[in-house]
Amino acid sequence: MNWQLFDAFGIFLGFTANLIVSRTGENRWRYEVASVVLPTVVLLSLVWTIPESPRWLLKKGRYQDAFASFCALRETPLQAAAELYYANAQIQAEIKLLGRKARRVDVEALQKHRDQINGNIARESISNLEMNYIRHNDNHERDITEPTAPPDDPRENQRDSDDACLPLTKRMKRIWSTITNQKDDVDLEEYQRCAKASFYVTRVYQLFSMPRIRRATTAALVMMCTQQMCGINILQFYSTTFFHDPNLTSNSLLGPGLSLGFGLANFIFTFPIYGFIDRRGRRFLLLSSYPGMIVSMFGACLSYNIKNETTRLAVVVMFMFFFVFFYSWGQGPVPFAYSSEVFPLLNREAGMSFAVFANLFGAGILALVVPQLTRALASFPADDIDVHTGESRLLGIFSGLNILSLILIFFLVPETAGATLGSNDSQGLNYISLEELNYIFNVKTSKHISYQVRVMVPWAWDMVKYKWNIHVRRKMQPRPDDPYQLYTWVQVEQVNEIGREVNDRREVSGV
Repeated sequence: MNWQLFDAFGIFLGFTANLIVSRTGENRWRYEVASVVLPTVVLLSLVWTIPESPRWLLKKGRYQDAFASFCALRETPLQAAAELYYANAQIQAEIKLLGRKARRVDVEALQKHRDQINGNIARESISNLEMNYIRHNDNHERDITEPTAPPDDPRENQRDSDDACLPLTKRMKRIWSTITNQKDDVDLEEYQRCAKASFYVTRVYQLFSMPRIRRATTAALVMMCTQQMCGINILQFYSTTFFHDPNLTSNSLLGPGLSLGFGLANFIFTFPIYGFIDRRGRRFLLLSSYPGMIVSMFGACLSYNIKNETTRLAVVVMFMFFFVFFYSWGQGPVPFAYSSEVFPLLNREAGMSFAVFANLFGAGILALVVPQLTRALASFPADDIDVHTGESRLLGIFSGLNILSLILIFFLVPETAGATLGSNDSQGLNYISLEELNYIFNVKTSKHISYQVRVMVPWAWDMVKYKWNIHVRRKMQPRPDDPYQLYTWVQVEQVNEIGREVNDRREVSGV
């Protein structure tokens, strides 16, 4: 969710930079390209302040570092401890559910290592008692007239001794040691050895070989690809082209100004989604946003038939702003949030990186193809004045791609909002249940399609009739019952199939 918000803010800043340098002459494009250096330097400076992923540290057996990272992310150490416990249990449960295998370790060496650790702990405890005794006697023998140093801040000692809630400077010093210091197998628990035995290439292969992960990969790819298919990046990349008025000079600020407003609208329209994305669900937001996106894109396509240039531009701009409004509540924030939660923890970095690759690769292809495609779609490709015909047909193509995207999402993207284990809005905590996600993505794609057609479509139609009777006809009637969750419905269907098979066998045997 935050990714979409700040991505939209970055796009707005980019349009702002373009507007600032729009009247700098022939070298304008050089300033536009050079302007990206400023946010790059800021990012390069701030990235060192980001704590390491605590779940990655847990998989490496670095409990204290993981606790320190959680402390940097949560308000209090108590919240950090609760998050640490839950994340550790989640990783262990995931390994058991997915049947991971641990790397073999010499049992005798492991027991010897643990005995040595226990002995060191015992000796350390004895030495601590001796030091306390010496300090106690030293305090009694000290001259009371001798000035004493002020006591240290107990909170500072607590941060240093517990290795938690470290300040920024100390967190930065720990980065190199976190990268270089790797524990041996004998220092790791069994589930951590399982994680260590899983190489990155293996985790990428599992995205397509394991059925549960393959379905999550399919859903994430559909999310990312449909974000490019909807046409939002075409409007952003070539906004000044769509907002160009041929009656104005090339130095006009109309195109850059409308592009700036387009970016600002994308940023502002994202804020209301914070209150809906967890309460209403990812899939619901997507499906509810696409009808508006389809109508807006098709309306912009038809608006190019208006003869008056000023009126045509005003209507096109209006429909494009409607489009970005609908985009900002569904297809904008959902894909990255959805893709980041559907993969198991051990495969999350591989799955998310592959999904982002598909998204950005599609954006790059569109950026290269669209200018040539727009000119090829024009009635007279050699005529620069007739370029509006190509733009109109291009928007018509993306209107069709929006319809295709809606169909793909409806059949191939399961809802994950029901997999929320618990949340605390005041603390910003929202846990996703690994078990429920496994139940959801263990359902075969054919079963999911059957569920949508046989359960969700009739229920949606009943809800439409219910709303119509309540708000239009003013006729009171009971609300339709909510349908079963996907995996619950599948289990009921399996029981019914078994029952039908038993009845068929009884009929054949004549019992």
